[in-house]
Amino acid sequence: MNMLRKRIGPNPDSDYVEARRIEKLCSDFYKRQITFSEDLKGRKNFISGVLSSGPIPDGNRDTIIKTYFLPNFLAKQKTGQTGLLTTDLTKAYGPNIISFIEEYCAQVEFDNIDDFFEKKRSSSEKTSCLQFLNTDGISFEKLYHEKTRQKLRQHLEVNSIRYKNASPEERELFFSTTASILIPSWEKFVEEFHASTLFGLSFFAAAIAFGFKVSDWTPSQSIDSLQKHLKSEGALIVAGFYGKSFYSKDPFVAQSIAERPIYGWKPTDRISLEKMLEHYGIVAGHTIVVIGAAQGGAKGGFVYFVDPKDGSDPQNPLQQRVYMISYENFTSNIGNSEGSRRVGGEHSKLCMNYDAFALFYPQQSN
Repeated sequence: MNMLRKRIGPNPDSDYVEARRIEKLCSDFYKRQITFSEDLKGRKNFISGVLSSGPIPDGNRDTIIKTYFLPNFLAKQKTGQTGLLTTDLTKAYGPNIISFIEEYCAQVEFDNIDDFFEKKRSSSEKTSCLQFLNTDGISFEKLYHEKTRQKLRQHLEVNSIRYKNASPEERELFFSTTASILIPSWEKFVEEFHASTLFGLSFFAAAIAFGFKVSDWTPSQSIDSLQKHLKSEGALIVAGFYGKSFYSKDPFVAQSIAERPIYGWKPTDRISLEKMLEHYGIVAGHTIVVIGAAQGGAKGGFVYFVDPKDGSDPQNPLQQRVYMISYENFTSNIGNSEGSRRVGGEHSKLCMNYDAFALFYPQQSN
């Protein structure tokens, strides 16, 4: 989003105080996510490193690690008998590693530390996302109620004879009764979400709070439509299985435009759908910025994009690369506003889905 939106920064003019507040909310949220990532990296390093260093007696490995190895390791750690002081341990594995180990040893639900680790990670990220989504100025719960009710009313207007033939008062009563049955409460809606799905919602909520608008373009449209939207709306933000993480090999120079190399991948380099779904579930993996589209080829045309991971200096091709993929590849691997992947021709089955697949920043429109 930072590639396209207006940046405010500290000490804003009076006209931008609220915009700066939103900017700070979003910045703090993303910093928390980075902290989680660093913390997780430390814990994973601890699990793969310290625990594998043994020696671990014969028997059930998970039980022995929890009841014998870790408690003894911590006892020695705190007295310096291991030769590694607690401060060094926290420096190496993150500030929460000691409390993490102690909590694991004290709980009875999980014997396997990897399962305990995953539960803690998911719980922390979900809490952070829900806190952000319910913050004043983001207020995604309000948007949820507006969109689900709007979607239900549109459905009744088209498909319900009783609704269409009723008086205005009867319509409202019928609508309210139907809504109370079919639309889950906000709490129920988010209860079973995976943490990364909530992060997708959080990203979308942040974009709307920043002033981004939902494009009318959808993956069911032709590349002609995408070209028209790019011309009228400017660059589009989309999320899906895009970028280097979803290929088994590094990109190569596929073509050159105005002496600038354009990178791509061979179809055979792409990680299989089965492996991606096993790792990511239905969650869209990465956000990119679409900057162009062209006709040609045997798969509906080509889409050109930049990856925020590469940096944002268009004058530095070594930092900000331009990538290309086929339109077929692009549309079959896109996610929607809920962070849900478009699988098998169907969009997300979550009740809030309203086909928001791309975002644009109005001030860049022609």
